[in-house]
Amino acid sequence: MNRKQLALSGALIVLLAVDAYAVYLYGYIGFFRMVLANFAGFAAFVDLAIALVLILVWMGDDARQRKVSTLPYLVLTFALGSVGRSN
Repeated sequence: MNRKQLALSGALIVLLAVDAYAVYLYGYIGFFRMVLANFAGFAAFVDLAIALVLILVWMGDDARQRKVSTLPYLVLTFALGSVGRSN
């Protein structure tokens, strides 16, 4: 495993831990309630949503070139956000 893969794996582990702890504290729906409780959280949510849509478009193009289905990645991305697209 090279340094880039190691750094990305470490970042994913931290992201998973933070997300899991937030869902543990507030529940899945409560997490979104907390995020949308004020405009700063809403702005961060919109920023993340735009980034994920751009990534989904890129994944769709890549999947068409490779002739594989994007459905599992789409479902995971919508369900888990950034964690869903990590592969």
